[in-house]
Amino acid sequence: MNTNSITSQEKLGIQGFSNTVIAFEMLHILNMQGKNGIRTDLTNYLKPGPFVSYEAGLTTIKALLDSAGTQLKQAGNTFMFNVPPGFTGFDTPLTFLQFNRAIATRVAIYQQDWQGALDNLNASYFKIDGPLSTGPVFNWSIPPDALNPLYQSLNNAVSVVANNSFITDAEPGDTRLSKVAQRSSALNLVGITGSYDVNLYPSNLTPVSIIRNEELVLIYAECMIQLGQFQNAVQALNIIRTKAGNLPAYSGALTKADLIDELLKQRRYSLFYEGHRWIDMRRYGRLNQLPIDQPGQTIFDAMPRPLAEQNWGH
Repeated sequence: MNTNSITSQEKLGIQGFSNTVIAFEMLHILNMQGKNGIRTDLTNYLKPGPFVSYEAGLTTIKALLDSAGTQLKQAGNTFMFNVPPGFTGFDTPLTFLQFNRAIATRVAIYQQDWQGALDNLNASYFKIDGPLSTGPVFNWSIPPDALNPLYQSLNNAVSVVANNSFITDAEPGDTRLSKVAQRSSALNLVGITGSYDVNLYPSNLTPVSIIRNEELVLIYAECMIQLGQFQNAVQALNIIRTKAGNLPAYSGALTKADLIDELLKQRRYSLFYEGHRWIDMRRYGRLNQLPIDQPGQTIFDAMPRPLAEQNWGH
């Protein structure tokens, strides 16, 4: 930043906030592209750097989040700009740093850096016995702002429906099934039938969670499983089962394999329609366990690289 109109602390606040958001968006793109990788060197957008691997992309994103964290620590007590209202409670440099560290926990588990994930959890707003909803949200508003594009009214002829296995695989009484609603008649499209509409957002103004304590508790459980601390893992999984799903405590075996199964199941229902299931199954080598709805259907492990992206810089 070349301006002298703001202080050095204010500049650091802008940089820390911006770099956190950039890293967060890069992570979304990298997760979609998977093994295809992404470009990370955009210093000259007319001549972008080469595509890097998924692993190298994670390394770059981690470094950007860490750099942003350092900037936020040095940015004083307030931002010189208005933070979006969905970040109420995370709207100062040091409280926004907690959001930065929460995103860093996602990166760490994708890197299988379990101790790093725990360190980031401890610097975030993670509380194992705290409200599961704690965390920033993305707000929507009426035009000219944008309405929530994930909202849909029920029983439409064109609708996003849940895979039927989401209902049949659930434990009896799981209250997270309220995230879907049974249609008055099943929807059939190209031979695939769905009987339940996605019903996660009651209106087109309902906020969307960015990353909340519910996910952080699940990340803690995953770290505990991977580090062999199974009793701690069960404690965290039971918080999700009882608070989020209104289910009884876990009664399965205390083995790594069984607890990973339980973890992935709880992530499936707690983070439904939030963009995690495909990524989770991919990182555990279980894409072949996802449902096939008709013969010949393929479950891909990466989204195709857009043609415009391939041509960018040529």
